[in-house]
Amino acid sequence: MFCARHLRRSLPVLILAGLLVWQLSCEKKRQVRPGPFCGAWKMISGTYKGPNFTVQSTEENRLSYKVISQDHFAVVEMFKSNPDSMLFTAVGRYTYDDSTYTEFYEATNVPYQTGTKNIFRYKLEGNRWILDMKTEDMELHEVWERIQ
Repeated sequence: MFCARHLRRSLPVLILAGLLVWQLSCEKKRQVRPGPFCGAWKMISGTYKGPNFTVQSTEENRLSYKVISQDHFAVVEMFKSNPDSMLFTAVGRYTYDDSTYTEFYEATNVPYQTGTKNIFRYKLEGNRWILDMKTEDMELHEVWERIQ
């Protein structure tokens, strides 16, 4: 019998697998040059600051992957010590310009974020992608590394 726990574990992997196959067609999807984000990325560090907290994560304690096609993304984040504790999963579209990268969340495991967007400032330095975002509640600084 198929259970909700199995679905909760399998769904992010299935989403990523599907988007990975889709991503592999980045160059074929359109007759345009692929964007700078096409590929698979792994977060190597993240710092999150709010009025009463500061959280630092590394790839040692948190697994975070983004798979990006020409115009869509999927992200999965979880703690290594407890894979059942899905921190964040999302899929959607993205846009970018010279300094901003914007994710439009079409579906997430955090219901109030579905239908919203996050606007990040970014820098690309070789295979490193640095994202910064500031909201009323939090400042975020993440460093991602291209793995494909």
